[in-house]
Amino acid sequence: AGFLFSHASFLRLAPYDPYLPWIFMGEELAHTFRLWTAGFDIYSPNLDVLRHAYRRENTHKFWENVDRAFATGGIHNALVNLTVQRIQHLLGWPEAAQPSQVAEAWLLHRKDQFGAGAVRSRDAFDA
Repeated sequence: AGFLFSHASFLRLAPYDPYLPWIFMGEELAHTFRLWTAGFDIYSPNLDVLRHAYRRENTHKFWENVDRAFATGGIHNALVNLTVQRIQHLLGWPEAAQPSQVAEAWLLHRKDQFGAGAVRSRDAFDA
């Protein structure tokens, strides 16, 4: 998402986390953190070189499709409120830094496989 360019081989070292279903805001930060801690250097242009007008007045947004698939209004928000805790834990946010602070233990399933890399630290990422 966003402005990510790389050879696809980076996905072998830091694959997308399949335990973040229907996340729309936060997956880029989580994946950037995982890539950077795995040793990838991240660059960003200092000028706008690409824009995205996020407008689709006549079609459903993905979060609306989630509600339609489950035939329950608001299910998307309930799911995101749970799964965002996985991102918060990964990034060491105070409200989810410890596993005991995450609402459901299963939210941290396979966190070692889809967690921080071993080349750089979280503290270095935050610096």
